[in-house]
Amino acid sequence: MTGSFSDFAKKGKNPLILLLAFVAAEIVVFAISIAVLHIPPVAVGCLVVLETVLSALLRKVPVYIHGLAILVQLIVGFVIGKAVFAILICLIYAFALTLFTLWQEKE
Repeated sequence: MTGSFSDFAKKGKNPLILLLAFVAAEIVVFAISIAVLHIPPVAVGCLVVLETVLSALLRKVPVYIHGLAILVQLIVGFVIGKAVFAILICLIYAFALTLFTLWQEKE
């Protein structure tokens, strides 16, 4: 990501608002997972970070790979009986992927 904050603002992209929205979504997922689903905080934190890193690493692969990754995560979530948590984590993955796509410079 090259350029200053004003360059992004001129292009209609505000990285601070996108980042704050992403952090807010992570906090909501974290709170729901701990308070409602009774999942340990360390596990939730590790999975949120893992999904963010995974979406950063896979941001340039074809779209069907992302679909397969989300599908596998959902299947595993349903198999182990944590379907709601799997859906929340998939939303974090999709939101992080969208964030990285919007920040990516046109090449």
